[in-house]
Amino acid sequence: MDKKRIQFRADSETLEKINYIAEHYGRSVKEQIIHLIENCVSEYEAKIGPIDAESKDEN
Repeated sequence: MDKKRIQFRADSETLEKINYIAEHYGRSVKEQIIHLIENCVSEYEAKIGPIDAESKDEN
């Protein structure tokens, strides 16, 4: 799988909370954020249907 780098900004309070949750589950902040993104995609696909990564349909 080809992995891409992304960057984003978060306020200090949110980042501290993500860090707290990550530590609770024995994950790094990066692993926790990846976990959250993967869960979001899975939930969307379960409700709406599979996402065709090749399709650029804007919903």
